[in-house]
Amino acid sequence: RILFYGNTVNAMITPCCGFTKRCTTRCALPGAMICLLALFASAAQAQFPALEIAILFDDSGSMFDEIEELQASVAQFALDVQDQLSDCTSIVRFGLISFSDEVITHSDLTADIYSLVNTVLGLEADVLTVTPCGELSLDAVFEANNTFSWSDNSLRIYLMVTDEGANFLGDGTMTSLVTMDETISLLFQSASRMFTVSPFDLVPDTTCDYSEFDDPLLELDVRRLATTTGGLAFDIDDRTIGEVLTELTTILRPEVTGAIIPAAGQPDPTAQLPISFQVSFTEPVTGFDSNNNDDVDVLFEGTAIVGSYVVTGTGAEYAINVTSVANSGTVIPVIPEDVVTG
Repeated sequence: RILFYGNTVNAMITPCCGFTKRCTTRCALPGAMICLLALFASAAQAQFPALEIAILFDDSGSMFDEIEELQASVAQFALDVQDQLSDCTSIVRFGLISFSDEVITHSDLTADIYSLVNTVLGLEADVLTVTPCGELSLDAVFEANNTFSWSDNSLRIYLMVTDEGANFLGDGTMTSLVTMDETISLLFQSASRMFTVSPFDLVPDTTCDYSEFDDPLLELDVRRLATTTGGLAFDIDDRTIGEVLTELTTILRPEVTGAIIPAAGQPDPTAQLPISFQVSFTEPVTGFDSNNNDDVDVLFEGTAIVGSYVVTGTGAEYAINVTSVANSGTVIPVIPEDVVTG
């Protein structure tokens, strides 16, 4: 038989296959040890009652050569969000504001995605509009924040498309009423994330008066809005924003995670079989069983060689019973990725 005593060592916590694992190892006489490993996951992200996206689109004359491709990308993005994420939240709404040397609201937040798409596709670059030292992109953020009918506790997203830097208060043009730092603060206060499509090779206009600023790019490069609010910045030359959808999917549809702990009454350490574990998923799942003909639902990473196991249960609660072990050592059950379906 296997003899154990109860000294306990807590191992480091490390990520594993979408889980987090903490191993409590009970040391035994030389050559004899079984470790019951508890896998546990952080709580699933809270569901948002609404996904609301403010599209801020530069329609100045400098956008003439690229506006059609960018309109198509934004329109497809809106349709994809409606198609792929509407089951993750009760409400999906978009609003549209254009900006150049003025800020114009074309649509408050609306669930009529097709109307919104038509409005986006109807924007035209005003070739007669030339705004010195950038566009009123920062002012467009304030306009959306202050005038859109945002829902309480919604996931607030801004998508800004521009081929220029921002006008800002103090740039000498007397056009903008706000600064970059004020805009970032506003986004933080409203728990909003910014995604930008803008130049990655922006160079300050030498005809503009930036003499008061050590680094003008910190004031006019709108990528700062994305990098400081947990969003993403895309190069306008790529003409694509597909990763925004991927990021929103991650937020709204978190992966199914679970926890594996020793079953109630299971000795740790133990010399008796079966060795029982309780498995709890964050939501009801299918595909988790001990039928090795279709896949391997449980792997064992310990030093003990597990000969057989049985999975029972349904919904979100299951049990793993290890029924044979070839040698003394650690028994560490791990559920591989993509085994279960939520």
